[in-house]
Amino acid sequence: MGTTQSVPALMGISGSTNVLQTLYGANSKRTWMQYATTQGGYPNQIYFVAAVMGQMMASNTQLQNSAFTEKFSAGVPLQGVYTEPLNINQVQNIEGQIPAMGPNGNLFLNYGGAFNVLEQGTMMAQLVFLDQILNLDMLATNIQYAIMNVLTSVPKVPQTDAGQQILIQAVEAACDQMVNIGYIGAGIWEGQTILNLTPGTALPNGYMVQSPRYSTMSKADIAARKSPPIYVALIEAGAVHFVTIEVLVQV
Repeated sequence: MGTTQSVPALMGISGSTNVLQTLYGANSKRTWMQYATTQGGYPNQIYFVAAVMGQMMASNTQLQNSAFTEKFSAGVPLQGVYTEPLNINQVQNIEGQIPAMGPNGNLFLNYGGAFNVLEQGTMMAQLVFLDQILNLDMLATNIQYAIMNVLTSVPKVPQTDAGQQILIQAVEAACDQMVNIGYIGAGIWEGQTILNLTPGTALPNGYMVQSPRYSTMSKADIAARKSPPIYVALIEAGAVHFVTIEVLVQV
């Protein structure tokens, strides 16, 4: 995570001096860049991302319905930082108009004198938001811990389909936790075919965990005491960032 007050970024000047365009071109999914200046005598703006990290961790409780989008600052106010007085062209130079076109810098802006909004919550890569990376990392960690808890808490997990089911249930428990916080949501699978899961299949829990049977394993893999691979297919619940409202009036 980084903060910039680069003039080329503000003005939308192309080239190597525009740090936002440079990082966007690197297609980094793990880089958050914030445009913030010391305008108005606010020297702490240079450390703006420290406020973002603090707010993010305060929001990340992993309790029920605690999943959040970093846009709007997740309902937890940012501390010690101030909004930027920018015009629409400057905002577009920093954020871009849509994530797929970059450069995906982030801003803290005031709207209507009433709402201080952190936007857009994007990483530098195309179509990737911070909450997606954060929640996928959490899921990966929880799955690893769930599997290790099984392997270290029983005498052994047998190389049988029944034994494999023990591992699958551990992975499902980790997925259930992500359903509970609101990261995974029910929907129709539109991805690739994975074993028995085909496009168009409804996933009422928002995920499916599968594994081949041991009969499909090679003798060498069985001799090496490997298990069949476990596949997790999940549907993100997503988050609303934009709303279109049409009002029809009859007089």
